[in-house]
Amino acid sequence: MCCSLWAETLTVLVSLTLGAASVPPIIVIEPYPDIPVADSGESNIATCLAKNAKPGATINWESPFHFSFTQSATPPAPNGTVTVSSPLRLSPTREMNGQHVYCVVEHPALKSPEILDYKLNIHYMKSVTITAVKTEQESLQLKCFADANPSPITYTWTKENDSFPKSITEQEDGILTLPRMTPDLAGLYACETYNKVGSAKAFLYLYADHFTQRQHFMIYVIIVLLLFVIIALSFFLHKKISSTRNDTPSQQAAPLQQLENRKEDQDEDT
Repeated sequence: MCCSLWAETLTVLVSLTLGAASVPPIIVIEPYPDIPVADSGESNIATCLAKNAKPGATINWESPFHFSFTQSATPPAPNGTVTVSSPLRLSPTREMNGQHVYCVVEHPALKSPEILDYKLNIHYMKSVTITAVKTEQESLQLKCFADANPSPITYTWTKENDSFPKSITEQEDGILTLPRMTPDLAGLYACETYNKVGSAKAFLYLYADHFTQRQHFMIYVIIVLLLFVIIALSFFLHKKISSTRNDTPSQQAAPLQQLENRKEDQDEDT
């Protein structure tokens, strides 16, 4: 009986010891279904989950921004494990997009706190800019750039009080190409972009100088060349006139010298 009792007691102790063993959590971060929009007020961003742990884990968030979070646990499963969840809330701004927040989980079965990194995805539409760039083929490209997330779905180009000639090509990535550099294309151009958040618009006025700059340059070159030719001709003519004046007295003295020599010869004969 003693041996049997001792064996039964040992079995119960082992069972209690195994039942109290810690089970480490499975840690994941799940983004909130609705992607937050900048300047829309405090929003749910993501939820950190410490699943199937025994006992329940402790969750904290770390962020360079002002934030809030809560923590809740599910009822214990038949095997005694618990899932703890902690949703993160903050007021999203455009500057937060692409920044990082961290979920920190502590549990007896972990040697040290486990940290998960989460990259913020904030939707916004801030602004649009237009730049004019000349290509090697002497055409002009108007490029539309949008500061937005996600990237614009569409780009729409318009020209004030006018329609685009067929020579102008519009590309899907927001580039408008003006292949013929003609002054009649001068005017006010507008680029409007759209994404899931909203729209933004920018304007650029093209003056005739955008198209005649190369012509003006050629005119300047021709003027400089003409001035150079005029100066060279003036220098050459001045030098020639000066040379002619220096030669004239000697040319006039030569006949006189010949007459004097003849007269001396005649006197000697007589």
